[in-house]
Amino acid sequence: MNDDFAGDIPAEISALLQAAAPSAGRIPAAGVAAVRRRGAQWRRRRAATTTAVLAGLVAVVAAGPAWTTRAKGPDPAVSPRPTVSAGPSASPVPRELTGPSAQRLINGWLGAYESASNVDYQGPYTVQNFRAVTLPDAIVVFPDFAELADDGRGVPLRYRGTLLTSVDEIMPTPSGGLALFGSRDLDPGHRRPDGSCVSRLEFRLELYDASGERLLSRNVREQCHDVSLVGVDERYAYLDRDDAVMAHDLASGAEHKVVDLRRVPHPQTVVDGIPAPVLQSGRLVQSTFHPVSGARSGPPITVYDLATRRSYELDLPAAEVFITDVRLSPDGSRAAVVWRGMQWPYNLEVTVLDVATAAPLAHQVFRALDQPRPTGASVDYPTTYVGTAWHDASALRVAWYPTPLSGKHLLSEVVRTDVITVP
Repeated sequence: MNDDFAGDIPAEISALLQAAAPSAGRIPAAGVAAVRRRGAQWRRRRAATTTAVLAGLVAVVAAGPAWTTRAKGPDPAVSPRPTVSAGPSASPVPRELTGPSAQRLINGWLGAYESASNVDYQGPYTVQNFRAVTLPDAIVVFPDFAELADDGRGVPLRYRGTLLTSVDEIMPTPSGGLALFGSRDLDPGHRRPDGSCVSRLEFRLELYDASGERLLSRNVREQCHDVSLVGVDERYAYLDRDDAVMAHDLASGAEHKVVDLRRVPHPQTVVDGIPAPVLQSGRLVQSTFHPVSGARSGPPITVYDLATRRSYELDLPAAEVFITDVRLSPDGSRAAVVWRGMQWPYNLEVTVLDVATAAPLAHQVFRALDQPRPTGASVDYPTTYVGTAWHDASALRVAWYPTPLSGKHLLSEVVRTDVITVP
């Protein structure tokens, strides 16, 4: 799973995608993206297995394919791309960004693989095979980069020598490196009894410097207990252990409890359990991972400040929404909420909220203007979300693309980056 890793796509992953929501038919591309971002939450409810079908899904979507070097030159498109529109903006004149960005824009959704005939390509997941293979009636966007640099270039994420069998989470570190979290199968090829107490399985935390050299690989699993990575800073990695956030000392491995998630306000969900938190700018962010209806029993987003022990509740003006992502500004005072409405055309929208008052500060809609409404095949959403990052306290970069109408494309060919200026 280093820069040159090329894994295979197991056949059962395709079946898993279809079985995950049998009543909903095809899973929208952005819905699969939400699965990745809510991976820690889903891990709490799945049984750890050495076959690791779901872990394999996360590894394929989140780690393996995108770390290849960016391909040179375009791949021919089969069809014209939709006309696009981003507006209205918080500022009539887009701001020109200068200097280094305060946050890195990691590719949160690495591509869409859709085929009306349900034919799936089982070969190695590489740029070379992407160029060679043609799927019947398929729409393919291949993720040929994993991070958008400040100047808009797509670049790979660098890490070498990982011990992980599958990667569940990747987070940037303050020093410009990466933190990885995932599983390591100590007995590959052998099936064992399902459950959180499965033997010969590790959950490892790994740290890499900006050059991709591995600095740390440590097993943080406790047998029969759930664990996930929710954040990292200069001194600690923050782990969610059985709904308690623990600060894990990177030097010694010692841990202390930061907060019990069961004792702080959190969004209401349609299933049992507490939404997985993400630590950003010293604050824990939790949001619902399911569509939010008009009749709500609680806020869809909560923010908990670790220093002041104060909680904030955020909501969106739309009645029915599907929250895709939440990104706090560098100082934690503003929340960029990426979401969609629940009716066609399912526009991709970004609303910036003031955390202290919940007041909306900016709003922008991203549209594919000439995308026809689907008739049951292929693509559900006319736009696809890639990632968001704050350049500074008043400028937000949003990466997205209009979902192609047909054919195969490189992500670098279709991706757009827009800037939302926040007053």
